[in-house]
Amino acid sequence: MKNLAGVETCDGDIVAELYAAGINVVPQELTGGEVPTRVHGSLSGWEFRRAWYYWVATPIAPNLGLPLDVAMKLYETHNGDVRAGGDCACRSPEEWVQRYTTQGQRVVVDPDGSQEKQVQEFVKSGFISDPNYYYVKNEEETSLTVVVPCYHIDTQEGLETFARTINYASVRNLDSARR
Repeated sequence: MKNLAGVETCDGDIVAELYAAGINVVPQELTGGEVPTRVHGSLSGWEFRRAWYYWVATPIAPNLGLPLDVAMKLYETHNGDVRAGGDCACRSPEEWVQRYTTQGQRVVVDPDGSQEKQVQEFVKSGFISDPNYYYVKNEEETSLTVVVPCYHIDTQEGLETFARTINYASVRNLDSARR
């Protein structure tokens, strides 16, 4: 992919990459970031934003992402051009998972309760609002949804494969919800 950092005429390249991957093009106000664009992509609950020479894909809702089993299959075939967590070292998606309860609360494994105590001190002091985490001593204490919530994608082939993968994962999730 081309380096589009600072390229003011980048929208044509961005639209072409999105269309080739079957990703919806969404108009937006001109961004002032690394890539000055008036478009981004959207597909199956994911948002695609163009960065320097790669795409950043994140789910629109904070408790969603690519299911770990699907992420592992993608890792086996496209490790290096579709990077879980945006990791330049291309480590396993297992390194980047986030866990949620079936009610959508982020699960924090906190064996001794120290993280919960620290967060509550920050909430009381007004530094942060209550993140509404669900603290557990170990993962087995609750029924979990385990997802990988961010990817960096370096090639057109990787972008096209990622688009097909999230479409597959979305259909699979709809099928299981109907049962």
